Amino acid sequence: MLQPSDLSSPFRGRPRLLWLALLLFFVISLAGCASLQTTADQNEELLLVEEVIIGMLLIAVLVGIIAHNLRIPYTIGLVLIGLILAVGIQAKIQVPPNLILSILVPPLIFEAAFHLNFDDLKENRAHILTLAFGGVLLTCGVAALIVHWGSGMALSSALVFGAVIAATDPISVVSLFRRLGLSNRLRILMEGESLFNDGTAIVIFHLVINSLFSDSPTGNFASVFLEFVKVAGGGLVVGAILGFLVSEIISRIDDHLIETTLTTILAYGAYLIGELLGVSGVLA
Repeated sequence: MLQPSDLSSPFRGRPRLLWLALLLFFVISLAGCASLQTTADQNEELLLVEEVIIGMLLIAVLVGIIAHNLRIPYTIGLVLIGLILAVGIQAKIQVPPNLILSILVPPLIFEAAFHLNFDDLKENRAHILTLAFGGVLLTCGVAALIVHWGSGMALSSALVFGAVIAATDPISVVSLFRRLGLSNRLRILMEGESLFNDGTAIVIFHLVINSLFSDSPTGNFASVFLEFVKVAGGGLVVGAILGFLVSEIISRIDDHLIETTLTTILAYGAYLIGELLGVSGVLA
């Protein structure tokens, strides 16, 4: 049986070919990004998006190789190249926010939760909940004050903005932690906090919104509390039911292709079903 070490790379011992291949990738990537500047009718919009995605993936591969050779974090390289592309290319393409949330968020959140040990989560639950509730509240308040003082935006509107950005996702930060070999407990705290901060941000968001359109603080608090129970609790229930069903199916199957397919369906399915039911797809 062939082993991976038995297979020789066409670039082994030929660095010039490697850099020529990378240069070709880079040219193709720029061509894909340059297509953003062209005007396309509705029938060609799908092809345009496909070209952009392929171009961005090629750029991501190139950045990853260069970052590895320069021994810098991969995520920092992506941020830098993203800033360069944002400044250098005047893109005229509209990407619906729901497309980003429904395509990119589910597998990222699922991967983080899937590799998080439940015993570690239970052991650090006090610190995780402190960060998920107190940390989000603090972040929301600080962000709102900065926006309020810096831009003159009304404090109520600034609080809405703070609630929107307070629930951050630490995928890139955790990836950097792994690369640097930092404390595993620090990674657990950040990943655990990211699983619960969504519910806190939802509560803050609805509380601020309701306070702007209602004169009854008591009614506000009661409605927000019920909304929190529905959104957060409902998301956890949906995730628990779907996770149990899929785990039961996988336990009776010994085929890695089917198992991979089922976990992919679960990652997206839990999110979509949660959103369709009006509960938190992220928590699901």
